Amino acid sequence: MAIFTVKKNGRQSKQLKASQVFTLLKKGQIDESDDVLIEMSVGEFTKSSFARDQALDESMKDRVSRLEQAKKRYAEMRTMVAEAETHTVAIQMWESQRDEIEKEVQYLKESKTQHLQELENLKHQIETMPDEIAAIEVGIHARDFEYEAPESYRRAIDEVTEAKKRLLKNGEACSAEHDNWTVDGSLAKGRKMVKEQCDLMLRGFNGEVDTALTKVKHANLDTISKRVSRAFDQINKLGKVKQVSISIKYLDLVLKELRLTNEWEVLKQEQKEREREIKAQMREEARAEKEIEKARKDAEKEEALKQRALVDARNELLQQHGKHNAKLESLVSKLELELKEAIDRKVKATARASLTKSGHVYIISNIGTMGENIFKIGMTRRLVPQERVDELGDASVPFPFDVHAMIYTTDTPALENALHKKFEAAMVNKVNRRREFFYVSLDEIREAVAELHGDVTWVVEPAATQFRESKRLSEAMVVA
Repeated sequence: MAIFTVKKNGRQSKQLKASQVFTLLKKGQIDESDDVLIEMSVGEFTKSSFARDQALDESMKDRVSRLEQAKKRYAEMRTMVAEAETHTVAIQMWESQRDEIEKEVQYLKESKTQHLQELENLKHQIETMPDEIAAIEVGIHARDFEYEAPESYRRAIDEVTEAKKRLLKNGEACSAEHDNWTVDGSLAKGRKMVKEQCDLMLRGFNGEVDTALTKVKHANLDTISKRVSRAFDQINKLGKVKQVSISIKYLDLVLKELRLTNEWEVLKQEQKEREREIKAQMREEARAEKEIEKARKDAEKEEALKQRALVDARNELLQQHGKHNAKLESLVSKLELELKEAIDRKVKATARASLTKSGHVYIISNIGTMGENIFKIGMTRRLVPQERVDELGDASVPFPFDVHAMIYTTDTPALENALHKKFEAAMVNKVNRRREFFYVSLDEIREAVAELHGDVTWVVEPAATQFRESKRLSEAMVVA
């Protein structure tokens, strides 16, 4: 008969029969994690009891065997799960490393592309280096630009420089009339002689050009161009014996470079004049503001003085107790009038200060300096506009200007601009449009002012006193 001992949670049960163990299994009080120990003993039972117990023992052994197998499979499964978890972590690490490797590969590919491009650029520079060296040897080089030079000018000059290099490379900058020159019977030596002669002539000519470029100003293009053309002819004479000459194509490019340089100088000169005129306008505005403010303060001060003088005169008149005093009464009337005039001046000065665009548009001429039918149309905000006209007729011109009209308006710039636009086609200086001189008759100006502003007072015939007197004296000297 089999005797069973169950060890559960570290505690060992009493000895159990097979039927008891079977009952516990059915109830679930024993599971596959519990240890079941089997001990066999033989008692005094009947054969039938022994057979029954033996059958139960066999059944129990089978169950225990299956339980052991289940436990083993469970342990194996747990091992497999642990291994799977380890593999999952390893896979995640490999995927992370794979992403980093892919990024590194992409970076290397981009670096490779960049380095290949740099290599191509270096190859191109190496290929063109002989041409650059040849250009430098004969004095062809890139221009250094002033920082404010416009991009269009820089690009045009660079195009001229590249065109000169192409002519040099193709043998069109300087060449011999014949290609059969020989030295000691050698054509190669003959070609070398021609090249050396061309290099010398081009170096000399380009040196002259560089010097000329440094002397180009806004008003001397013709002079500099003639000087370069003379240098071209003189240097070509040096190669006449060997029949070597610098080409007309090369000269044309040099003259184009001179024109571009002149255009930049003209642009700079216009900018300087524009800045000078802006500064002059600012000084004029500041002077006008100062005059207006001074006039306002003077008017206030005069008003206060006249007011006090009038009060004193009236008090003195009252002290006469009704007696007639013609002298005091005349003084009071005079002071009342002067007070009214002072108040009017203060009001006008205050109004001028508030009207920032108010002022005078002047029409002036200078027949002794510029001749007939040339008029200047300008503006000033000064309280005494004649002061501005007198400044224009300073020592820079031989005779003072004559005023034909002085037009007050609350919007001086608008009237001046309208008149300038009206006579735009008649401007004397069509390059610098801020000179404000016009080839036009006084009648045309009068019609335009009447149309744009209204009726004003005009001086039709200029006095030109100094000019006429100088003319008379000159004629008298001739007669004498």
